[in-house]
Amino acid sequence: MDADPAARPGVPVTPEPVTVCLEPGDTRFSDLALRHLGDRDRWPEIVRLNDIKAGESVTVGDCFLLPPR
Repeated sequence: MDADPAARPGVPVTPEPVTVCLEPGDTRFSDLALRHLGDRDRWPEIVRLNDIKAGESVTVGDCFLLPPR
């Protein structure tokens, strides 16, 4: 069986959405997408899932649902 080419070592597979919070150094949703989903290009999924509007500000400590991995 072939390994999933999108999988990153150390990024767990999750069957359901999980909540994560912005940490110091997170400047974009792509940071969350890369660290938790293994692909920075999945940031629009985070925005849609959390109904975030363009220009809405977010800060360290704000928490968001992430889509399943």
